[in-house]
Amino acid sequence: MGKTSRYCFSRPPAFVSMAAVGVLLGGCASPGDHSVAVPTIAPGVTSPAGTPLADGFVVAEGSVLVGEVYPNLRVLRSPAEMPSPTTGERSGWTAQLLVVGDPLAVFNDYVAQAGELGYPMDGGCSIDEAQSTSIPLADYDGDAGRLLRCAGEYYRSTDVEPIDVLRVAVEMFVGDLSGLPARHVNVSLTQVGDGSGDPEPFQNGPPLGPVSDRVPVLPVLDPPSLPAVGEPIAPELLSRTEVRVPVGSALAAIPSGGARCANGYDAVLVTADVGAALADLERQLDDLDSHPIEYLEVQREGVTFRSFSVDPAGDGHGIVTSAEGSPVSTILISAC
Repeated sequence: MGKTSRYCFSRPPAFVSMAAVGVLLGGCASPGDHSVAVPTIAPGVTSPAGTPLADGFVVAEGSVLVGEVYPNLRVLRSPAEMPSPTTGERSGWTAQLLVVGDPLAVFNDYVAQAGELGYPMDGGCSIDEAQSTSIPLADYDGDAGRLLRCAGEYYRSTDVEPIDVLRVAVEMFVGDLSGLPARHVNVSLTQVGDGSGDPEPFQNGPPLGPVSDRVPVLPVLDPPSLPAVGEPIAPELLSRTEVRVPVGSALAAIPSGGARCANGYDAVLVTADVGAALADLERQLDDLDSHPIEYLEVQREGVTFRSFSVDPAGDGHGIVTSAEGSPVSTILISAC
């Protein structure tokens, strides 16, 4: 039996009937068996392998998409690298996925897709033994580890105006992430500018090939329970900005380590009322002196995406994006 977490599966939100709920409780995998079931709150919130993402990417075997493919309406690589509104148009997307099969096979699949699409990646995998110790997977000789981290990145940019940046990234966490059971992978593409700046690729070494190193036994935490309305979303990952689950909403899966927003978290929620949930989040952010700014809206294939950024002058920053028009309405919160 894995370590007991604060997250033990709770009843679904009131707006989802018990007859409609599909709950798959994750069990303890035996060594070498990487397959687990994934807890979800409502039907329709995940999409299976083979589902198109964007720009030629598809959901890899061994993973499922959570929510939508959300537009990247603001670059969140780090606050210092955020371009101002006058330095170029921003576009791109981010996809939050859960790993339900062999983690390395999933990571290798997304990296291979990126290479086939013209985005050869740098990166690799490492094992965290303790909170502040990370060892390259190829050098790790222990029998057990706490957290498997894998990251691949393709990055190119101009040095002068007009600003033109393209970043494609795959980031994965599997194991014990600050006490939370992690089986997450994020795939994203961010474009700043229109390509007229003729950006140059930047690489630290040769393109990343398939990772085939031995993966030590990773912890399998007890089946999770998700915070209810009014409870902090992920205090284990970001204690200083206690954004709480908004009214009429529930987490679709355990929050993951921040991919859109470093040193924070990404969380997908399902909601019965997007407007009420967003209004609740705005009130919470105002109370934290982190004021919503830069409201944006786009429509894609019948889904309306609304987004606002959070002023970094307050007690944290990030971005909130809602998706309305699919069978299940969702909100992605990326908090720093």
